[in-house]
Amino acid sequence: MAVPALLAVLTATQREFQGSITQFLVLPPLAVVVFLLFREPYGPWANLRSIIVLPCLGAATGELSYHFLGMTPLGIAVDTLVVLTFQSLFRSRMPPALALSVLAMLLHAESWTYVLGVAEASSIIAIGFYLWRKFLIAPLVLEKPLSASSTP
Repeated sequence: MAVPALLAVLTATQREFQGSITQFLVLPPLAVVVFLLFREPYGPWANLRSIIVLPCLGAATGELSYHFLGMTPLGIAVDTLVVLTFQSLFRSRMPPALALSVLAMLLHAESWTYVLGVAEASSIIAIGFYLWRKFLIAPLVLEKPLSASSTP
């Protein structure tokens, strides 16, 4: 129930930020974020770096790559390299961050509305996920997985 409810909220809020024209392109990568989190609530992507920071950096990277290099093979290559570098630097992974980056280029995004929309959606996902995990999953789990209890 949590996944469909969260996707419904994202659909409604993204319409405000992205508009109905681009909303259908932005929602699939965000739906993948939701799926990954709720499928494995203590998985390697269940942290704020993966949920909020990487998607926002991906969106911003896509906008900047499009602005400076255009929708060219070089632009896509640089965009991809930068997003993968961010994932390595943050020691975190979130594959939809790359999709959000390339989408910024495909949408010819040149205003920060796209990045703000991704930030808003990522924040909603994080809040919904952490509430769900704390109040519904944590009480059911007798012992947290080792990866969740060790903090870097």
